[in-house]
Amino acid sequence: MPYRMLLYIAETYSQLYDNSLQYRSSKFPLSRPKFIVLYNGDKEMKEDVLTLRLSDMFAKFASEDGAADGGLTDLELTVTVYNIKDGRNENIVKYCATLRGYAIFTDKIREYNKTMPLNEAIRKAVEYCIGHNILKEFLLKHKQEVETMLLTDWNWDTALKVREEEGIEKGEKKGFEKGLEEARREDARAMREEGIDVNTISRITGFPVDTILKL
Repeated sequence: MPYRMLLYIAETYSQLYDNSLQYRSSKFPLSRPKFIVLYNGDKEMKEDVLTLRLSDMFAKFASEDGAADGGLTDLELTVTVYNIKDGRNENIVKYCATLRGYAIFTDKIREYNKTMPLNEAIRKAVEYCIGHNILKEFLLKHKQEVETMLLTDWNWDTALKVREEEGIEKGEKKGFEKGLEEARREDARAMREEGIDVNTISRITGFPVDTILKL
């Protein structure tokens, strides 16, 4: 997640500020970022609040005395994760109607997905929320975008999980990684054919925009 936030903030800054500003000799004021994740996923999160740091992801190297060392870095990004699943951090959800609605929406998708395909579960959850005045205005305006985004993200998560399990079972790490790379390319091509924005595809697959445009 810190790596994803790094990509998000770089893209956001590039959209907020004129490209010519990078050539100025004097400083100019930047909007101050705060990185927060509100978690209500399937996997268990034991902590109510968790801090993630980009520096924890950097590769370690062997120092002169042979000891493993993460080394010093000039780049850091900190993400605070709040667990809002199963009534955790209830005050956050309680005082934010939009977040509360989103939690209900995603819970409904998971509930329906137990008995029907994901695309039908998402569609039914959208209809449920509209019918019960939950995120109604937003869903009425962006219904198709929401369905496309969620179907893409959730299918991607499922695909990664299945392919990882298959790779572990076969014990073919190199073959799995090669297959996963090609699968990511196929997913990127499919998303392009569906008309999904290249920047969104880039965030999901990890491919640079220019690579996606060449596929």
